[in-house]
Amino acid sequence: MQCKIDECDRAARYKQAQLCQKHYFRIMRNGHVETKSEKRFRETGCSRAYRVSMPDGYQRLYEPNHPLSDSQGYVAEHRKVVFDRYGEDLPDCEICGKPTDWDTCHIDHRDTDVTHNVDGNLRPLCSG
Repeated sequence: MQCKIDECDRAARYKQAQLCQKHYFRIMRNGHVETKSEKRFRETGCSRAYRVSMPDGYQRLYEPNHPLSDSQGYVAEHRKVVFDRYGEDLPDCEICGKPTDWDTCHIDHRDTDVTHNVDGNLRPLCSG
């Protein structure tokens, strides 16, 4: 007997429910057979989460076309906020006055809260 879920070619291990192990446990865990990424893809057309919180508290946004995005298509939210304000041309470092660029700058949170990514709380500093 095969799993009753459309397009599933696995054997039904749970005969009474007519489900394979994968779909049986998804229903037990979530109440339905879709994973979070499958549901997100159905609703938005994209299987990736837009906002991801990193273990150190920094936020990453899925913006694959952004100039500062990494190879996975994510950009650090604090860098995006500063980029939206200044674009490619960053101002000089607020502390020492040295020129800054996107390859060498550090985006500083004035209040030290790395989740507080509002425009007035962020400033570009030189790496030195």
